[in-house]
Parts: sequence; structure tokens; C-alpha cells
Amino acid sequence: MAVKNKPILEKLQEKFGEANIETRLAGLLHAQDITYRDYIHTETLLSLQKPRTKFPDEMVFIMYHQITELYFKLILWEIKQVFEADEKFAALQKCFERISRYFDALSHSFSIMKNGMEKEQYMQFRDTLTPASGFQSFQYRLIELQSTLPKNLTDVRYRNEEASEAQDLLEKLYWQTAGKKPNSEKKSPLIANFLKKHSHALEQEILRSNGGRNLWSIYSSMSKKEQENKHLIETMRHFDQTANITWVMSHYHTAKQYIGEGKATGGSDWQKYMHPKFQKRIFFPTLYTENEIAHWGHDEDL
Repeated sequence: MAVKNKPILEKLQEKFGEANIETRLAGLLHAQDITYRDYIHTETLLSLQKPRTKFPDEMVFIMYHQITELYFKLILWEIKQVFEADEKFAALQKCFERISRYFDALSHSFSIMKNGMEKEQYMQFRDTLTPASGFQSFQYRLIELQSTLPKNLTDVRYRNEEASEAQDLLEKLYWQTAGKKPNSEKKSPLIANFLKKHSHALEQEILRSNGGRNLWSIYSSMSKKEQENKHLIETMRHFDQTANITWVMSHYHTAKQYIGEGKATGGSDWQKYMHPKFQKRIFFPTLYTENEIAHWGHDEDL
């Protein structure tokens, strides 16, 4: 037994240096075993739902969005592994396989809200959420900026304009349109509150993305052979189309079922802001033909 465990003890000695290994091991005699509840922090997790009304379906609404944010965190975690990897090609391929599955799950999961809430309840408790909106998901904005260059996320009206300053690029991002009143540059509370908290962090992320810290730039810096890998291209296109068409349209149709042509809780003109055919949000534009880009999102019903 002693011979079998000797390599482990030697490794522990190397790790802790001059520290007394016997003392550390003796501490294990008094330590409690970890439980599932402690590891997952179940009690904390289940205490985070705080409805603002007494309508039961508000709990569905809150928990679904919390689950969505956890998926966003998983996606950002996978992207981070690419940024830190030495072997970019292998890391990039694994990343796109994983984040594609996460967005697939998000797309399919919208039936939880679409078919899982009573419209009468939703139309009443949603009033208490004003001016908050899922639009204000900071993690989703990070996913966009870490996936592609900021110029690919600018409003279509400015896409051919040159802009290098982070503040200027931030003002021209496509989602800013949703927070401005027609024919006016005045920002609504929806976007003003969001930028008050996150504008500095977003500007810093724009600078990093412009400097090459995004998946598209990493792909573009690879060898021609790596860039032409069919499996990599397939997973990149799948992620791009799922994130910018399939998932978005699942959200779009769910919103339309409940509020029709009405305004979102944040007051945005959500139909034109959200539908991919208007803004043509494309993370990896050179992976598509001109015809594919021209018909981006057109197969989805308005």
C-alpha cells in the first residue's frame, strides 16, 4: 500500500514544498465530505427567483431567463478557452461544436415560454418589468463582440463607414437603434440605463475585439489549409445561423404570440430590431455567398 501511494505523496510534497504533508493529510480526518448540494450551491441557486407580482407564471418567466444567462456564461467560458489556447485550430473547432449545441438548446427551449405561460398573466405582470428588457443582457453583448469584429455588428446604415474609436463604434452598434425614438437621437430609458452601467466595459470590449480578440479574427489569422477545413466551416456557419437567425426567430415568434404588434417592456421597436432580415447580423460574412447574405433571415415569417 505504501509503495502504491508513494508517487502521489511525492507529488504532494512537490506541490506544497516545505509544508508538512502529514499535517495536511491529518486535516482530511476532520473535513466533511462534499455533497451535491454544497458543490452546486443548490440553496443559493433556488433562492434567486424574486417575482414582483403574485402571478404564478412570472416564476416561469424569471427562471427561463436565468437559465438563458447560465447558457450565455457557458458560451463565454468556451470562447475564453480559445483566447487562452496555444493550439488555436483545435480549440476553435471544439469551441464552435460546443457553443453550437448551447444555442441549439436555447432555440429549442423557447417553447418553455411560448407554450408555458398564460397570456392573461403575462400581459399583467410584464407591466411591472418596465423599462427592463432582455435587450439588456450584458453577457449576450459580450458574446457578439467576442464572436466577430465590431464593424459586423454596426447598424446597416453605418456599415460602410469607417470608425475606429470605441465610443463611436458603440454608438453605431445595431442594437442602439432599438433604444432610440424614430427620427431622434434621444435614448430611451431602456438603453440609457443599460449604457449607464455598461458603456465603459463595452468600450473596452470593442477595443479588444478590434485588436483581434474575437473568434472571427482568430480564424482569419490561421493558415489557408486550416481556414478551408470543411468541418470547421460547417460548425462556424451553424453557430452563426443558429445564434443570429434560429434562436433570434424563436424569441421573435414567442414575443409576437404574447404582445402581437405591441411594444416590448423596454419600449423598443422590437420587430425591426430583432428580425435578422433587417440588420443582417452575420458573425462570419466571408463564409457566405452574396446570395446567402442577400436572403439572410428571409425564409422566416414576419
